[in-house]
Amino acid sequence: MVSNSSGVMNSRTAASPAILLIVGLLLVFPLYYPTLGSFFNLWTASDSDQSHGFLLFAVCLYIFYEEWKARKDSLSVKPRYIGLIGIIVLSLLWMMSGLVYIESLQQALFIAILAMIIFSFLGLKDGVPFYFPVLLLLSVVPVWKVLAPYLQTGTAVTVGYMLQASGITSVREGYLLIIPEGTFEVAEFCSGLRYQIVGITISLLYARQSGFYLKETIAYVAFASLLAFAANLMRVYSVVVIGHLSNMESEIVHDHNMLGWMIFGVFILIYLWGSQRYLPIRSAIEQVEGDGIKLADGTKRRNLRFTVLVFFATLTGPALAFFYMSGGAETDSSRVELPGKIADWKLVENSLTSWKPDWLQGNSVVEGRYSDGAHRVDVFLSRFSSQEQGREAISVLNKVYDFDVWSRIYRRVTDLGQVNGRNLIVEETRLKAAGSDRGRIVWRWYNAAGKREQKNIKAKLLNLLGILKGNPEIDVNMVSYDLGADEDKTRIRMVGFLPGYLSAVEK
Repeated sequence: MVSNSSGVMNSRTAASPAILLIVGLLLVFPLYYPTLGSFFNLWTASDSDQSHGFLLFAVCLYIFYEEWKARKDSLSVKPRYIGLIGIIVLSLLWMMSGLVYIESLQQALFIAILAMIIFSFLGLKDGVPFYFPVLLLLSVVPVWKVLAPYLQTGTAVTVGYMLQASGITSVREGYLLIIPEGTFEVAEFCSGLRYQIVGITISLLYARQSGFYLKETIAYVAFASLLAFAANLMRVYSVVVIGHLSNMESEIVHDHNMLGWMIFGVFILIYLWGSQRYLPIRSAIEQVEGDGIKLADGTKRRNLRFTVLVFFATLTGPALAFFYMSGGAETDSSRVELPGKIADWKLVENSLTSWKPDWLQGNSVVEGRYSDGAHRVDVFLSRFSSQEQGREAISVLNKVYDFDVWSRIYRRVTDLGQVNGRNLIVEETRLKAAGSDRGRIVWRWYNAAGKREQKNIKAKLLNLLGILKGNPEIDVNMVSYDLGADEDKTRIRMVGFLPGYLSAVEK
């Protein structure tokens, strides 16, 4: 009878560390409810690339539970106080990302906080089985959009070579693939990023279920990524060839989303079939036997204290975010007006027609066209004295041109030299009007915390610095002009317009 009672007690105490791990993880969810809401909005959006998020979350939850169930009788809390520091740092980064509305980074940091909690409780080695289902959630966070331009460039260049190798008369101009029958643009939507995300996720799940070792998993996932890239190449190449053979009359030329998924599906199914046939399969979950760990009262108290410390560490960011007041009310100082005359340039229009950026609206927005009689220059300035989710100065939703009117030839960084005693480096985008040879240049940069910056990430950091110092304003500046017969001469003239313009609009 005594022996049985002791066994029951040992079973209960053995479950204690496993339960503390679950408690530590669950406490995070209500604290970071804004991020949970952003996940819900992202996964339910009709045009989202991450609409499979709920399904993957359920899969990750199941994998986590299976690992936890197999190991719960042998788990022991091994406090890692350096993990607490990691949680605090990640939580502060989460808070600061929220101040400048980088939603995708907040989502990634939330997942990183979950992984750091596991490390804090179990250490690196014992926590390995639980890292996979948690970190796999990163595949449904849109941080991977930063890879889209590189995939886009690689696709355009490679398909250009494929067309030439197959004997189809073609010219590649930036992201444009020009054949006698028409022009195709390899837009960001055509980068194949969706295939990369799905292919890598599927390969990771297969590698885990097949019990692959780390090096095997890396090689397996890398090859899946290569296959996803090849599938996208075949999609873009097939669309161009179909356009060539059908004289641009095939429906596939205008709607090739289904074609892309069919090609990708064939590639990935063949890959999985070959993997199952030729690669080794091991047990994914190793059942860990244990009769339970009998904990001394002092150890149990230590574990409870550590759980409380984990909670307060995760509370750092949300608490500061709650109490931090960023202001942001619009004032007269946030308003900006365009002068009627700048040197020999006159304001001839108060609105933009031939070119206009597709940009989220700030608190004060001005636009117009100046002319010196021989040249014309369009200007756009949006000043954000406050921001909110869905209305940010820097967002993936913001575009410097209308996709229905213009196609992008290139985008690069250009140093325009000293303007009013300060260096001006801009993002230069060259555009081409759809169906014509008309070209246009757009210069775009930001003003934040009293500094000019063209890079989105650095501008976000400057904006964060300004917010922390009580100056949340950030300006989005654009200057655009049509390319004349003498492009170099036109460019020099446009640079000469900038000193007077910036003197009038910069604070």
